[in-house]
Amino acid sequence: MIERIQTFTIRSGKTEAEIHVTQENAPFVDVVAAALGLKHLRQVPTGGDEFEAEREQWEDGNNLLVLEPGVVIA
Repeated sequence: MIERIQTFTIRSGKTEAEIHVTQENAPFVDVVAAALGLKHLRQVPTGGDEFEAEREQWEDGNNLLVLEPGVVIA
């Protein structure tokens, strides 16, 4: 699924109302790593079959991005 995510970079312009949107042509994890100033992101594959993929939504703890020890985005 993560391979199908389209990535965009949004940056502010010279004025408060001006923004610049650029569609990135790189994989999602590479774009996020670059935005965070990292060489790469470590991914933890969950694997499993279709049933397990649906069940993963029951446990939102699986949907976390760790920024640093003690800091996550859910």
